[in-house]
Amino acid sequence: MAKPVLKPKPQPAPLKPEPVIQTVQALLALRDSGFTLAAALAEVIDNSIEAKATNIQVTLHEAVGRGGKSYVDYITIVDDGIGMSREVLAKYLVIGFSTRWMQKTTIGKYGVGAKLAALNFGRCIDVWSRESAKGSWQHVSMDLGDMEDAERRGDPDAVTIAPPVAKPVPASWVAKPPSGTGTVVIWSDVDRLEAGRVHDSFDALVRDARKELARIFREFINGGLTLTVNGFDLLAADPLFLMSESFADELLAKEAKAAKQKPRGHYAPRLVVAEEEEIYIKEADASAWLTVTVAPPEVLRERGRGGDALARSLNINESQGMISFVRLKREISYTIVPRMFPGGIKESDRFIGIEVAFDPELDEYFGVRNVKHGVVPQYELRNRIRQMLKPYVGTARKAIQDQWREQDNKDNSTGGEHESVVNRAGAVDKGLPKARAQPLSEAAILQIYRELAKDVGHSDPKAVDEYVERVSARPFTVETVEGSGKDFIDIMYLGGSKVVVRVNKRHKFYREIWARLLAVSEGEVEASDEMKALARRATDAFTLMVIAYARATAMDDDPEQFEELNTWWGKFLDTLMSKVVSDA
Repeated sequence: MAKPVLKPKPQPAPLKPEPVIQTVQALLALRDSGFTLAAALAEVIDNSIEAKATNIQVTLHEAVGRGGKSYVDYITIVDDGIGMSREVLAKYLVIGFSTRWMQKTTIGKYGVGAKLAALNFGRCIDVWSRESAKGSWQHVSMDLGDMEDAERRGDPDAVTIAPPVAKPVPASWVAKPPSGTGTVVIWSDVDRLEAGRVHDSFDALVRDARKELARIFREFINGGLTLTVNGFDLLAADPLFLMSESFADELLAKEAKAAKQKPRGHYAPRLVVAEEEEIYIKEADASAWLTVTVAPPEVLRERGRGGDALARSLNINESQGMISFVRLKREISYTIVPRMFPGGIKESDRFIGIEVAFDPELDEYFGVRNVKHGVVPQYELRNRIRQMLKPYVGTARKAIQDQWREQDNKDNSTGGEHESVVNRAGAVDKGLPKARAQPLSEAAILQIYRELAKDVGHSDPKAVDEYVERVSARPFTVETVEGSGKDFIDIMYLGGSKVVVRVNKRHKFYREIWARLLAVSEGEVEASDEMKALARRATDAFTLMVIAYARATAMDDDPEQFEELNTWWGKFLDTLMSKVVSDA
């Protein structure tokens, strides 16, 4: 019997080679590159600077959608640089293309930043450029929506960048393009900048962009670059206060004029703790440079002023613990590096400016990313910077405390030991709930202030009048006086939140705790700087404690009912201090 013939099994069709990347899906994924708006705009500004631009105009165009909610419709970045040839412009939107690929002498080197930055916020990019004032504007574009449609149709040839074509810059987008050479970049179909997403309003978004770009490009602005954001020419924002003619100089000059004082030109740092101290990295045979400064006296002012209008305008609160990393004069990160400050970040550190400058040879050691935002120094380098910072931060902190102590002593020499903290507390009172204590007559209030003036040692009629004029303008007045009995504090309610508090210097708590800590804080007792600062903080807290108590009782319609409570509190405190607290 013949053997059956076995038919060969059908073989699967051979697989075709697959593309390394699915273009549109990859571009959609790359939209989430983590750019802030300022960091994204900075990528385009980098290219303008490389193109030798001296004027760069950034404009966010506002539109209003349904329900009156504002959003950014499109963004224009216009420069007067040397422009691009047709050959370079043809590849400008190609991700990975750069005329400066991996160079170590230029700001950009990866060829991805400007494209990913645009896609992070919008779906369409248009670019015009020309190398000659007499030449025509050449145009290229990338529309992510068109690419999606082409890929769905299976038309891979449409997922490309068309060659440049001669095309005028639309007047509806840019009313006045450069009259000579230059480049115009427009991000449109912006879908990630509506109010409420990254800011509560369009105006806040513009303010934030101005603030960040003024700091990122401070070296270039200070060197003559005109960088304009929505019609406002930026001044260099230098967190170290080293640059003259900066935003800080202008703002502090206005403050001086408002106070009828003569502006002093450049408001230099109170102290330059370290100026371009070398950090040599042997493996790379290259160096980074560390600079540490303390804010000017006009910024430091006095204790507790770090959150007022001037401090907010100078972004002092946002500076706490920050380090500025500057690469080729361009800041690429302004951030907190964990465990970098000795003893952790302290509140006063907001007045310390720290900059680490380096060249691209050290990109690997500083963890520079291909989109130039974010820096994470490698472990060994981070430790070296930390060790270098330790004494410098200590010196800076001491300088800050010295100024505050000088100011406290100045205030207290003219107004008593509580003057400085009472002034600061008075500024806070405006934001507290309204007190209900019934007002006394003007004559009665004047008499109380005059008696208080005499209690603190003023006998000359002129001195009494000056004292009354000074203290009557604020809600709280606290003075340490010779009291009677075992009362700790005596409160007089003048109406609303206005109170006068007499602290009894004979009371055991004041004599044995408060006065001793005050002596330490003022340097009358030998102690470390840290102990002096702690003692000052404690005495300020005692003053605030009695202010808070007086303010709280003033919330009652009849605060005088607490008089007996105050008396018993003072007596019990004296007794317990005598029986419980050791004097050892």
